[in-house]
Amino acid sequence: MKRLWNYIDKKDWNAEAKFHVVTLILSITSALVGFALWQIIKPWALSTIDWMICFTCYPVFFSWVAAFYYYCSHDFHDGKSAD
Repeated sequence: MKRLWNYIDKKDWNAEAKFHVVTLILSITSALVGFALWQIIKPWALSTIDWMICFTCYPVFFSWVAAFYYYCSHDFHDGKSAD
């Protein structure tokens, strides 16, 4: 997460846009990981669509919480010059 944070922080965007990009990237990544995990488990148990939604949506919520928590500790720098 720190590498992603530092990469986005170097962009010349305002802090709010950077935060939205990080949460979007983390949300998509966590949803894909949850979906992949559900695909692995699906042949043996929990094969309904309800479980797919649980496996993909809960990680998205937790990624938002993690990004907010990380943002509280490591602020983005605004892309504007300090002058």
